[in-house]
Amino acid sequence: MPIPLSGSVLSIWLSEAGFEKELIGLFALLTLPFTVKCLWSMPINYFTVPFFRASPRKGWLLFALVGMMGCFIGMSYVDPSNNPWALASCLFLLSCFGGCLYIAGLSYELESIDENEYSIGSAFVVTGYRIGLLCAGAGALYLSYVWDWSWMFRAAALLLGMGCIFILWQPEPYKSKETLYSKKKKFAAYPSFAYGFWHEIILQPCKCFLQRGDWKLILLIIVTFKLGDHLTKSMSGPFYLSLGFNKADLALAAKMWGFAATILGAMTAGYYFKGRDPLRSSAITGFIHACTLGCYYVLSLIGKSFYGLYLTVAIENFTGGMAMTVFIYLLWKVCDKRYAPLQYAILWSFFSFKSDILACLGGLLAATLTWSSFFLLVFSIGLVSAAAVWHKLKEKRHFFSPQYRLNLETAIGRGCQTQDFGS
Repeated sequence: MPIPLSGSVLSIWLSEAGFEKELIGLFALLTLPFTVKCLWSMPINYFTVPFFRASPRKGWLLFALVGMMGCFIGMSYVDPSNNPWALASCLFLLSCFGGCLYIAGLSYELESIDENEYSIGSAFVVTGYRIGLLCAGAGALYLSYVWDWSWMFRAAALLLGMGCIFILWQPEPYKSKETLYSKKKKFAAYPSFAYGFWHEIILQPCKCFLQRGDWKLILLIIVTFKLGDHLTKSMSGPFYLSLGFNKADLALAAKMWGFAATILGAMTAGYYFKGRDPLRSSAITGFIHACTLGCYYVLSLIGKSFYGLYLTVAIENFTGGMAMTVFIYLLWKVCDKRYAPLQYAILWSFFSFKSDILACLGGLLAATLTWSSFFLLVFSIGLVSAAAVWHKLKEKRHFFSPQYRLNLETAIGRGCQTQDFGS
């Protein structure tokens, strides 16, 4: 829910209020608290919300949703052109509560899904994610078109209130109480809070991840994944408006039509890549999605065309749904089970931080370039970054090829020393 209302939909609202492209890009930096949501993982994974000790995950979800409701209500009474600082404050708090919601939801997911169902589970996570984007994307645009922006934010707050009621009916994950008890017991064994925080929140998760032989390749995938897409993150709305499309057109095409394409892509990837190598799957879907960014460039040359709009949205969202499903599948697989929520949050924060910085950079580039030049540059950057990942993956796979393992096993059988293998 908070992502479009602090991203693509927000950029349309600010554009209508007369904000320049540079300032719209700077507003994207207000989502940084959501980016560093790993900071909220410690209290969520080791403590409970008062009055919800019997349901630790549901308690944190309700706490975050109520805070987000307050932010939306506050935004409904703000005029961005006359009081931008009040809007910035609401967006900042919204990012904080959104990060809390994300970590609590992640813990709920990991404690409810078996490892052999990660691929399918990630597809359904993307589906639920897109339902939220649909409500906060197409739904928000329609309400702002029919009524105004103030009533749209109030409707968003009402929808979150309905979400609170829905969460109260849901069961607590069957692993949550046991997981929370074991973590609290282990945390209490340290001589001090600071010592426990250092070891359990920072040192051990990072140490376990860096012990992986492919951690450099994983970080490279995170840095380059959807690189070009993030440059267009806050500019797609202003681009469509500049072509002559209105908010109703965008709600129907870019949101509703894109929603269906994303769900189809997520389910396709969830079932096709089940049991497959997540690193190779990420490289494949990342390259395919980078190629589809060329549709924006073609649309910028054609101009206002509903056929071009629907085709661009369908292709970009289908491949985007595939890419995000595989990316979530990758993160779930590479995270250690003991520190999965913490490692996942850190890796996703790394990914989101790059997204926010590139969204700001995209606004600056779009302000100095024409739309066609901007999207041609973004398309080129996406292809180069995806090709770099594929090249490194081939090198890694060659290093761990069956012939290499056979030679290594033969050398071990002959009694060679371990240090010889390193050289």
